[in-house]
Amino acid sequence: MAPPTRPLFDSLPLHPDHPIGSAWGLYGPDDELGTLNLLTADVVRAAAASEIQRGETVPLNLPLTLPLLPMNPARKPCEHRFLAKGYANDDEITINTQGSSHWDGLRHYPYQNLAPDAPRFYNGATQADLDGDGARSSHRIGIHALARRGIAGRGVLLDWAAWVASQPDRGPYDPFSAHAIPLAELQAVARAQAVTFRPGDILLVRSGWLAAYQALSDEDKIALARRPHRTFVGVDGSREMMAWHWAQGFAAVAGDTNAYEAWPPARRAPDWPVSCHEVFLSGWGMPIGELWDLEALADRCRALSRWSFFLTSSALNLPGGVASPANAMAFGTKGCRLKPCFKLLVKFPADIEADMVTAHASLSSADAPFTAVRSPGHNGEYSEYSEYSGPSVAPLLRAATATTSRLRRINRRGEREFELEFWSLAVNRAGTYCVRFDVYYYCKLNLVAFYGVRFSYNFPVADMKW
Repeated sequence: MAPPTRPLFDSLPLHPDHPIGSAWGLYGPDDELGTLNLLTADVVRAAAASEIQRGETVPLNLPLTLPLLPMNPARKPCEHRFLAKGYANDDEITINTQGSSHWDGLRHYPYQNLAPDAPRFYNGATQADLDGDGARSSHRIGIHALARRGIAGRGVLLDWAAWVASQPDRGPYDPFSAHAIPLAELQAVARAQAVTFRPGDILLVRSGWLAAYQALSDEDKIALARRPHRTFVGVDGSREMMAWHWAQGFAAVAGDTNAYEAWPPARRAPDWPVSCHEVFLSGWGMPIGELWDLEALADRCRALSRWSFFLTSSALNLPGGVASPANAMAFGTKGCRLKPCFKLLVKFPADIEADMVTAHASLSSADAPFTAVRSPGHNGEYSEYSEYSGPSVAPLLRAATATTSRLRRINRRGEREFELEFWSLAVNRAGTYCVRFDVYYYCKLNLVAFYGVRFSYNFPVADMKW
């Protein structure tokens, strides 16, 4: 059954007595799945069909023993006991379910400041509702609901850490501070990666926290966990950030930092006195993944120039549980081109090939050096590309023509022609367009080879006449 139509963010809350930004009752008063209701059979089927193209898998989980000390001092590190019984061996482990890569469940973080009714969890549950009769807690909105439903769908990675490192006008940032990633930068990453979102997507954001943590010595890792004030990089907890998440229709979110949002949360009172944790978990019932290992996934996505994948996660089937190890895995997609934004058909007279070869040789050694990169493709194919940037479109086209001279086709008018496929088009801060496009062709050799030449080009907006 299709989920109900989602109201606009400005229509939230759905009832004047409900807390700011909440969507209580959207899926019924007794719902315990929240935004996971967006993962319908049709959505999961479409994600599997589009994303699972090869047998490659990328686990997204840290060892249960990392971090060495949880960043929250109230949480104990993992303890593992190996039990040698003589005739067989057993394990016993003691963990805090939020001590390593995990999901925050709907029992974790309520709306904080709703006096006299605070705190309130998803769909209005109170702490007394979760406490039950005192002897044992009830199971309402427990993590078991995620386990019995299962999480499977299309994942999308926004590698903000790599993007911000590529910006020439940006200095370094401290991932161990409360650095807030603004919405405009997340959107810029999506444009740079040519990412489009679908309702029901699971958004992953790589902030660089984990990479910075892993670069520390063991002593520094322990000292970081013992800081008197916990601060972490994460997405900005602004109203516009939450409105964007709602508009995209994400089923869940996760990141490589400790709280997904910058911590401590901003809570911009009086206009927006709530955090992402309050709105996502207790307002919408949207699970938040924290401390996920996104390093290998980012490397693989970058090699394939593809940032979506099929993602699965199986939470602990612990009745009434608060959180769970993530047990998450991404299923790799084929190494193929994304759909280009538009194409430019370039034509040259058939008799200028020698000039083009000469131009390419001079460019490669002078004002436009190329860096060759090769990555494995699908079914024995490989992908090669070269990177180029320059102030003029003319040498760019000359180099592109020379590079593809062997396999350019000659049309009926005696012209050589090839297509430039534009992957992205955006205006950068200098007021120029930044365009990436590739020239592709196939060679029939002993094995089918897939070759591409990738160019990056900046030119003034006024020169955009194609």
